[in-house]
Amino acid sequence: MNVKAAFSVFYLLVSWSCVSFCQQGDKPDTGMTTRIAVKERIEELLVYPACLDSFSETTESYIVEEVIIPSGEIKLHGQLYLPKKPGPHPAIVYMHGGGNDYDMLMSAPKYYAPRLAHCGYAALIYDKRGTGESGGVFHESTYDDYISDAGHAADFLAKHEQIDLGKIGVYGGSQGGRLAPLVATRYPSVSFAISASGPIGTLADHANFNMEYALKVRGYEDTTIEQVMPLWRKHHAAWESLDPRELNEVAEETIKKRKYIDTFALPNTRQEFFADSNLFFLRPVYNSMSRDYLGELVNLDVPWLALFGELDPVINVPESVENIKKQMSAAGNGDFEIIIFDNAGHSFQNQDTGEYIPTINVVINWLKEKTQD
Repeated sequence: MNVKAAFSVFYLLVSWSCVSFCQQGDKPDTGMTTRIAVKERIEELLVYPACLDSFSETTESYIVEEVIIPSGEIKLHGQLYLPKKPGPHPAIVYMHGGGNDYDMLMSAPKYYAPRLAHCGYAALIYDKRGTGESGGVFHESTYDDYISDAGHAADFLAKHEQIDLGKIGVYGGSQGGRLAPLVATRYPSVSFAISASGPIGTLADHANFNMEYALKVRGYEDTTIEQVMPLWRKHHAAWESLDPRELNEVAEETIKKRKYIDTFALPNTRQEFFADSNLFFLRPVYNSMSRDYLGELVNLDVPWLALFGELDPVINVPESVENIKKQMSAAGNGDFEIIIFDNAGHSFQNQDTGEYIPTINVVINWLKEKTQD
């Protein structure tokens, strides 16, 4: 891989990588515009669930079924983790983060699924489209494909005799956190959504925020960042519009700037992007840039839990929070909750102590509230 490609890989890994949400497990406001959980509410959800006391990695307190899930023209290979106690059970479809690194993609689902099943919640995990044993071509995929895959997984659960038809939800981290609530807008079988570190905004806005962070991490001076960020904004806007004229103008400006600005701080041209096989894993993001996923959230009418780290450097948390409140207000949906963990980053690691916040506790406690009869 050349250095130019390596920088682009770094950029998207920072932006959309499958971070590990595998933290060890150690009163919402009622106003429409103030749905951010207060300290007491966060502490309540962080309480260690009693059901995890008896969980052991070596003791199987759950059943695993190998499953094949039809999704349009492809089939997804997965595992359904079921409690040993007879159902019907509430269930969760687990959505992946970004990228196509199989081991990284599956680390969090394989952590969550057995613990959820042990605590009475079925969990369906599957190989991401174009990875593992699932069908599809990864670099040809779009976010719409990922939404459809999770939706078809939820529909699959709805037909399973051990699943409670009215208590099927979707959980996603990072890229999956962006998409989880969208699955709930499109598939009636989904009755709640949970997102962790999911950027809520346009893909172009997120890419701009992320690129600026990536440049800082790479050690570029503020003056250089100020020089190149307008071009990056044009670059992402052109991909958002897919206007050939805009794309050509950005390419021409990029080539000119390479004469006096470090080429590694500048975008790839569209032609370079498609020619470099090392950048194939970025394709799903760019294939989806033109879609208005933010506007679609006005159709969300089910409970939604959104988790963020206060110091997350790769997503614009304040903007995401405001977008959630705005879209849920437009939707007339007051059943949403935003939790912002103090001093935590993208993977919910405390920036001072290095300890991970046990988000598994939050998920299990929230599920108990939302699914108990």
